[in-house]
Amino acid sequence: MKRLAGRDREQVRLLGLGRAGSRRLASTCPPPPPLTVHKTYVIATVWKGLEARRRGSAESGAGFRRHHWLPLGPGPVLGTRLTLGTRLALGLGLAALALGFASGQRAAAQDPSPVFSISSPSVAEGRPNLLASLTFQVKLTPESTSQQRVRVRDAGTGTATAGTDYLVAPTWVLDFPAGDTLKSVTIQVRGDNTFEPDETVVLELFRSSPGATISSTAGTGTGTITNDDLLGVSISPPSVSEGAAGATTTLTFSVNLAQVTTGQVKIAYADAGTGTATSGTDYAAISPDTLTFAAGETLKTVGVTVNGDDLDEPHETVRVTFSGADIQTTTVTGTITDDDPLPTVSISSPSVTEGATGETATLAFQIKLSAPSAKQVAVKYTDVRTGTATLNVDYAAFSTELARFAPGDTLKTVNVTVNGDALHEPGETVVVTLSQPTNATIGTATGTGTITNDDAAPTVTLVLGQSSVAEGAGGGATWTAVRAHLSAASAAATTVTISAAPGTNAAAGDFTLSTNKTLTIAAGDTANTGDEVRVTAVDNDVHGPDKQVTVSGTVSN
Repeated sequence: MKRLAGRDREQVRLLGLGRAGSRRLASTCPPPPPLTVHKTYVIATVWKGLEARRRGSAESGAGFRRHHWLPLGPGPVLGTRLTLGTRLALGLGLAALALGFASGQRAAAQDPSPVFSISSPSVAEGRPNLLASLTFQVKLTPESTSQQRVRVRDAGTGTATAGTDYLVAPTWVLDFPAGDTLKSVTIQVRGDNTFEPDETVVLELFRSSPGATISSTAGTGTGTITNDDLLGVSISPPSVSEGAAGATTTLTFSVNLAQVTTGQVKIAYADAGTGTATSGTDYAAISPDTLTFAAGETLKTVGVTVNGDDLDEPHETVRVTFSGADIQTTTVTGTITDDDPLPTVSISSPSVTEGATGETATLAFQIKLSAPSAKQVAVKYTDVRTGTATLNVDYAAFSTELARFAPGDTLKTVNVTVNGDALHEPGETVVVTLSQPTNATIGTATGTGTITNDDAAPTVTLVLGQSSVAEGAGGGATWTAVRAHLSAASAAATTVTISAAPGTNAAAGDFTLSTNKTLTIAAGDTANTGDEVRVTAVDNDVHGPDKQVTVSGTVSN
């Protein structure tokens, strides 16, 4: 039997033969040309359309109508009696071709139709006045050897608004030439700056070509326009007075959403740690936490407990950071307002014993604050030199300066060096005043320091110029001068008032006392000079015993 060559070696179908070698042809076949028998050949029809139909070719429907006639030899077949060998060969050929045809029919029945599907993409919406591309992929699976067509349109069931959130979509007609499996359609998305939920655009496939179907599960594609705008949040910087020691107040941060949301919003908060107030001292420590806004809620608060005190101090701050996926991270400053008065500053009036000559002592003026302050406090102090002590003699000079108090300090001391001496004198004074306070008010502005005399008072001795006088003329001097002497010099003038009294054998009329009865010893001197007191005897012409007059003095400074 002759082998079929090349492409004709495909599935074949033998035409059935009638009795005496005649051929029975299908009604769709054209009349066969005359056949003659020269040798024994197999009559065959080559069905080229079987494999094409399996691949989806447009020729598949015509496969059974295209026949290849193989001549059996010279002379017509009709009426020709075939030999036994020829009949046997034809019978075997018919059986083989029948089996091949059945196999082709089964292969064609099992071949799947191509299916259209569409993807579900997403894109961020972008900024106002800009367009973003939301691109859907349309696939054909498996590939087709013939052109296929499908249409795409906006299903109108998405949450985005056509014409507002995206440009109105046309209806697309997509042609897939043989072998193509992928096409795309694009929705132009309009950007904005409004915080909103993600929105959707739904496209659907419809009216595919007869040779293909639309996927039952992926025949629509849901494109998502993702929101990329942040939710507006306003948090006004709060303030609160701290209160007294032992009391607490609340510093409240109010968190307001700029718009009502349809979903839950979470905002985390934590102490930024960059405020001037001290956590755990000025305010209770802030534990990191999250504010959860349910749909429709727009206000939440964060309360910070503030500890009061009695310390004058600058206003202090607490800084809280707010963050979240839907908001811009921001740090808000709350102020703890100081409500304590300024402290008062005062100076003391000290005293010190001067000491002996060559020694020194310290006269210490104390400058005090009425209460501690958290601020830097300063005050100017000055020797106004209105005291009785003599600068650079009784005490050493000191400069006008500022007394500076660091936060928490309440006491400063101004030391004045006092020079000792051996001179009896009254107590002496050094006067210091305060002025120009900073972060304080002045209470006692003047301090008077006293240098106390520690030298014993000198004694006064009265000395008579003559211890005896004559009662009458011719007997010698009739009067005597009274003088005063100090045992040591005094820093002050010493005044002695002289008096005289009758003594033994004397009567008041036996003597007189001068009109001036006062003796003055100048400061630093030890005897009076320039003045005198006289006691004069009176002659009464009566002879009698000697008389005594007692002279005394009263000392004053």
